[in-house]
Amino acid sequence: MLRTLDMQPVRTNGQRFRRVRDRAVLLKFWDTPARRNELADIKLNDVDPDGSGVMVMGKGRRGRWMPLGGTVLEAFWEYTQAREDLRPWADNFWVDSNGKPMKPSGFTSC
Repeated sequence: MLRTLDMQPVRTNGQRFRRVRDRAVLLKFWDTPARRNELADIKLNDVDPDGSGVMVMGKGRRGRWMPLGGTVLEAFWEYTQAREDLRPWADNFWVDSNGKPMKPSGFTSC
C-alpha cells in the first residue's frame, strides 16, 4: 500500500499533502493499536515533542501512551512540516488539505 502511495504522480501541493498525511496515518495504524476515533482526536500537544510517542484518548476518555517506531516518527515529522504550510484552523493534529480537522470517517477514505 505504501509503495502505491509513493508511485502516484504528484501534481499539486494538495496532492503532496494528502500523500504525506495518508502515509503517516497508515503507518500509525500499522505501528500501534490505535482506533480510528483515537487517531482523529489527537491534538498537537498530544504528540511528544521529542518524538517518542503520542497520547491518545481511549474508551471512557482515558489517556493511554503509544510509543512510535522510527518509520512512523519520520512520517509524522514529514506530515507536521507539510501541515504547517496549511495554517490549520484548529489544534487537531490531523487535518484535511483545507486545514480543517479530520473526523473519524475521514480515515476510511485516506
